[in-house]
Amino acid sequence: MMILIVAAMVSEVESIIPSLTQTEKDPFMTYEGKISTHQVCLIVTGIGKVNAAAGLTYMLGKQTFNQIINVGLAGGYLLNKGESVLVARSTYHDFDLTFFDYEKGQVPHYPTWFEPNYLDLNYKEFKQTPLYTGDYFSTSVIAQTPYVADMEGNAFFQVAHRFNIPLASLKVVSDVIGSTEQLETYQASEMSFQDKLRDALLKLLN
Repeated sequence: MMILIVAAMVSEVESIIPSLTQTEKDPFMTYEGKISTHQVCLIVTGIGKVNAAAGLTYMLGKQTFNQIINVGLAGGYLLNKGESVLVARSTYHDFDLTFFDYEKGQVPHYPTWFEPNYLDLNYKEFKQTPLYTGDYFSTSVIAQTPYVADMEGNAFFQVAHRFNIPLASLKVVSDVIGSTEQLETYQASEMSFQDKLRDALLKLLN
């Protein structure tokens, strides 16, 4: 089974890259190799929904994959910094066509919420929470239940849905949304949580 791993930033996968071989630098940094017993490709798309969609679409046009796994940092609400979670369902928090009778977050002709497909992944040991994606760093509370927020994840889900390929999204909480030190906490986590992401990915793959 060929697995595609997608991340927004190199800093998120710096602990994974050394075990792989770089295959491209442009238009996206891509890598190939083995993680555990799995043959994988890795792409770093860049930050934001457009970069995420462009990078994933680019890879899906080049090769066939059985499973996509998005890994990355995310803000968390009612979650602990450093906690690893799987996305239970995903939507946009900054997309709004409710004026035309769509639900908040719903893109026309797509579901409001996208759901993961884990195939043979070891998902049962992870806490699962909703994901909200938008094109800005989220500092305001979106929902009153535990969730994670990022700038790419739901775009990956939308593209995977379009191509009918299973996708799972694995997040490590980098900052607590609404806290007084949220930005400082995120900046420290960006440089120090690569090992947490790698370990969570290995747990999911095994």
